[in-house]
Amino acid sequence: MCSFGLKCDCFEIEMDQELKRRIYKVTDWAKEVFRIGFIPFIIFMGFRQGPDEGHPPFSLLSLLWG
Repeated sequence: MCSFGLKCDCFEIEMDQELKRRIYKVTDWAKEVFRIGFIPFIIFMGFRQGPDEGHPPFSLLSLLWG
């Protein structure tokens, strides 16, 4: 059954266990990369853009000490 209560046989795909395991492994890896890389990516984008007008320039110390 689909989310709308309709029978959707066209979307059901037979998968063997090896394919399911590989898909699970790839999605698990992608989630972990996102978790680990999100905050450093946001910090990188902030350093790349630079500070707004009237604000002091960024440095690693200003990042650590607020």
